[in-house]
Amino acid sequence: MSLSTAVLTACNDDGRTLRPAAPDQTASVSTSSTSAPPSVDQIDGGGNADDTTTTAPLVTDGLAGSDIELQAPWVAGGVLPVDQTCDGANESPAVSWTDVPEGTVEIAITLRDDNATADAEVLWLVAGISADTLGIEAGMIPLGAVEAVGADGSIGYSGPCPAAGTLSSVTLTVHFLEAPSGVSDGDPGLSALDAVTQSEFFGISLKGSFSRP
Repeated sequence: MSLSTAVLTACNDDGRTLRPAAPDQTASVSTSSTSAPPSVDQIDGGGNADDTTTTAPLVTDGLAGSDIELQAPWVAGGVLPVDQTCDGANESPAVSWTDVPEGTVEIAITLRDDNATADAEVLWLVAGISADTLGIEAGMIPLGAVEAVGADGSIGYSGPCPAAGTLSSVTLTVHFLEAPSGVSDGDPGLSALDAVTQSEFFGISLKGSFSRP
């Protein structure tokens, strides 16, 4: 899969500035990287971790004129790798970002099915991610993070699984929160999503899709 760069839409820009990367963080991510660059301890988040996941860099307009680069295993508007779906390993994707807005106290990640009914909308929600985190590995979540119940009724990642002959359009979002979300492990997906969005002041997203023959 080739790598490409696209411009994404950021939400809730309130003019805040970006915090410089800490000395032990990587301030930028190579466009030729073949794995996400998190530097924090991780725990199993479902599925089998794959150290060779290819990431595609995507850029969004950042706060105060700066840019935040978001990486995931598919390009904007592209097809999700089979391992991120119910036809493969059903493994949560590697996701990384190159900076964190100043004022962030918590980070959350969501994957939503744009075509699903409300009760099946949240495919994956991870909250409680430390504000100094710059990414997570495939199939893993950081220590101290929590996961809500996904669309399949289990805690953790639930990849898109459309009916045969149909398409799922999904949105992956990294949410930067100015107040703790209060989400606990095993919370229902919709209530957890509501808690995250209420505390969010900035977010970056990319679209993707998956269909089954």
